[in-house]
Amino acid sequence: PPPFPPPPSPPPPSPPPPSPPPPSPPPSSPPTPPPPSSPPILPPALPPSPPPPSPPSSPPLPPIHPPPSPQPSDPPSLPPAPPPPSAPPLPPLPPLNPGSRLVQDEMALREALNDYGVSQIFLTNAPFILSQELLVKSGRMVHISCTDAHVLCVLDAAHKSRVMHVHSNATVHMHRLKLTNGEASSERVVTGTHNYFGGGYTYDDVTLGGGLWNEGFVYAVDCGIDSNAARGSTSYFTTVSFDSIRFQ
Repeated sequence: PPPFPPPPSPPPPSPPPPSPPPPSPPPSSPPTPPPPSSPPILPPALPPSPPPPSPPSSPPLPPIHPPPSPQPSDPPSLPPAPPPPSAPPLPPLPPLNPGSRLVQDEMALREALNDYGVSQIFLTNAPFILSQELLVKSGRMVHISCTDAHVLCVLDAAHKSRVMHVHSNATVHMHRLKLTNGEASSERVVTGTHNYFGGGYTYDDVTLGGGLWNEGFVYAVDCGIDSNAARGSTSYFTTVSFDSIRFQ
């Protein structure tokens, strides 16, 4: 069939009517001055209000980390130890009688032994280091004692000679003495009765007591004679004849 014709388009709209002109403003009049301002009326001043109370302080917060443990300090120093008690002083010596002498060294001891007016010799407890043997000459009678009642007074020959030689017809009383480190060499003896303590003898070159060679009379009380020697060609380290030596 044949196509239909398209419908007719509508007519265009008509333009709007023109707007009227705006009215002209009225003539301006001079501005009216403002009325005089009156001072403002203020309200009466109020007393200042007290400050608000401060809030109570909060307790401190616990530490996050535990505090370091205290390091041990050096121990307190101990007071110095008291000094050891000193030895009790020796009792005073009795007054020396006429013929008595107190000696403190080798030279004084030799002088006392050579003095026939001295019958008693008191030794201090210091050791006597001898340069040569002590001689008690013939006809001498003497008492030799240590002043200390608790120790022996030492007569030390230091291996240079014998300690003591008592000649014939001499008498020696020894009390609290120690004869030590004596050393006798060879000697020739022709006659006599001899008592050797701390050494020996031979028949030709005779070596007589390194500690004590006694040709007289010796009385020993609380004494010691040791560490002595008698050296000869064929000497024997024995003690020969105690007839004239008495020990207590």
